[in-house]
Amino acid sequence: MAFLFMTTYLGFLADVFGVSLHTRRRIHRTTGWMAGALPTVHIVIATIVQQANFSLHKSDNLFALILWIFLYRNRIFSSHRYPRALVTCDKDNNGDEKDDDDKNKEKVIKIRVGLARPLEVKAGQYISLWMPSVSLWSWTQTHPFMVTSWSPGKQDTLELFVQTRRGFSADLHSWAAKEGSASFLAFVSGLHGTSEPIGQYESVLAITSGFGIAGVISYLKQLIHGYNTSTSRVRRVHFVWQLRTLDIAIAAQPLLNSLLSDDVLDDGYILEVSLYVESGMTVEDEKPFGKHDRAFVYKGVPDYQEVISAEVSGDYISELLAIEDINGRINQLTQTDLDTGCLEKAWRWIDPQSAAASARSNFLRCRRDIPIQGPEG
Repeated sequence: MAFLFMTTYLGFLADVFGVSLHTRRRIHRTTGWMAGALPTVHIVIATIVQQANFSLHKSDNLFALILWIFLYRNRIFSSHRYPRALVTCDKDNNGDEKDDDDKNKEKVIKIRVGLARPLEVKAGQYISLWMPSVSLWSWTQTHPFMVTSWSPGKQDTLELFVQTRRGFSADLHSWAAKEGSASFLAFVSGLHGTSEPIGQYESVLAITSGFGIAGVISYLKQLIHGYNTSTSRVRRVHFVWQLRTLDIAIAAQPLLNSLLSDDVLDDGYILEVSLYVESGMTVEDEKPFGKHDRAFVYKGVPDYQEVISAEVSGDYISELLAIEDINGRINQLTQTDLDTGCLEKAWRWIDPQSAAASARSNFLRCRRDIPIQGPEG
């Protein structure tokens, strides 16, 4: 049983045993009840037999309580030797009465974690975050979050894009909304999860919904970097994002603008962003989103069959190859190669089932020598 509790975060043993985080949590919960029941029985029996109690009339008990209150209220953890997390969100309207739109608005918080030591983060990995001073019981909790920041080297800070739900995330939003930001002590465990190799694919279709963007954004950054440095085969990336309203997209606009700003090498423009909004729009046709002309907003739900068929057809790849041929970067692949089936297509279903990525995110990738097949289920 001791082996099951030897790590600070369940994701590590889940990786070691090769099981899902959900299964590992069930095992941990069961053993936790067993481990808690045994000492409880012994304590109750010992208290009855020895008539022991936690009396504040005893100096040891009193000083222990005073010390605990002092450490908690004065946040001794605020020393600069320890990593800090900066939580930002939209500022509250000073207690003004909120209309229905504000109540139904999807709340987003952004967390920027400063690290004591740099970490090398791979695309698709997540961390466990311990922030003991957020609330009375937050010191007993750790929370998994997808890392949205990515760099080819080590990072001094980690960026997180978090959905405000209840409990811990609601407490973070409550603190940050007072002034627009709040800083807390934060300890990081990880990294957890595996990174899917995608550098060998020429065409990538990433599909996600809602806050699933947290599990996709690091892959998009890696793909664009691979194209700019000629370290991957990627030639086209299409990101399809289905949303209930534009609230999340507005909060994530800096992330999307950063991607599009990086995608400018030789005017290759391999990244295309399509946002589909189910409600809250008054236009039927597409309209640009942000300050770039490669991100468009559409009303309604995407026709996934049409989107996937368009990517698999190879039309976009041939157009991009023509642009690159003019720029003198690639002159080996031609339209004849595509017509004769030199590039065979495949698509693979990916479900980054972890942390804050509650929505399923999928990738359509094209490479050689793999037959076409669809996702299971």
